[in-house]
Amino acid sequence: MDLREGQIVLFRKFAHLYDSGVPLTEALEIASAEVSNPLQEAISDVVEDLFRGSSLADAMARRADAFGPEIVGILRSGEQRGELGAAARNAAAGLEGRVLEPRSLPDDQIDGLLANAGDARAIHLEPPSRVRLRAGGRLSDGFEADATGLAEALARRAGIEGAAGEGSFLWENRLVRVSTAPTEEGMAAIAWLSAEPGPEPPEARAWREGRPGLLVVHGGRHADTDAPLRAALGAFDPASVKCVSVDLPVPEVAACVPALDMALAMDPDVVCVARWPEDEGAAPLLAAVEAGVRVLVSASSMAPFDGVPCRVIRA
Repeated sequence: MDLREGQIVLFRKFAHLYDSGVPLTEALEIASAEVSNPLQEAISDVVEDLFRGSSLADAMARRADAFGPEIVGILRSGEQRGELGAAARNAAAGLEGRVLEPRSLPDDQIDGLLANAGDARAIHLEPPSRVRLRAGGRLSDGFEADATGLAEALARRAGIEGAAGEGSFLWENRLVRVSTAPTEEGMAAIAWLSAEPGPEPPEARAWREGRPGLLVVHGGRHADTDAPLRAALGAFDPASVKCVSVDLPVPEVAACVPALDMALAMDPDVVCVARWPEDEGAAPLLAAVEAGVRVLVSASSMAPFDGVPCRVIRA
């Protein structure tokens, strides 16, 4: 591959690793393994400079044969704002000739996104450019938009720091709960639009008031499991109980076990896992329970929970 192609590969890989929590120098070294010289040698020099206390932008500026002034400027700005992963994706986007991701979409675009959601229970933002709505247990084919920019704007409005997290904000007297996760294409997010929760099912109350355990909301493939999920979660006081959701239909985080691990890393009291796959066993969920976490999961099949101690709500 030529220098430009190598830079694109390098910055895309680095952004994904860095936003996933890999330390700066390690992320650079791993990403550089996928490219050839002069980039590999340049990154080796950059890492040495970082260990000596240099900033990333200054270290790259000293390797002008590998990194031009436009790239250095983008990364310097990202370092100063604490958005290095986003800056690296912007550098890759610029090298590909694409429009750079907006760093701060105006509030009226977020308001418009929420207002146009209609009766949807959730908005899925799949980078770089797919927005899908979920209603009645079904996920729409969606439409094209700047999903990454919208996800990042929602994250800021919800007070989420970093690429993976949970937060919320009020919009027209509705609670909007936002979950984010990093992917190689940019930030992915889901925004839950909370309606007034219905009455708490007795199974949910027993699960909430007893020892940490597993609660399964079981419904067919297109059953509306959102209502019992909301009712169960709505009974918790968000000021004192930290709830984290796992529901991001994006290739890099779609596998439930890695996504569950990401959620557990946020030290939650409650984890809500939507659409647990039929071919995935319940062992990871039980391990979370053993660690003292209450686990709420929706599933179209009870096969993974055969013989597993749990409470069940039929949707």
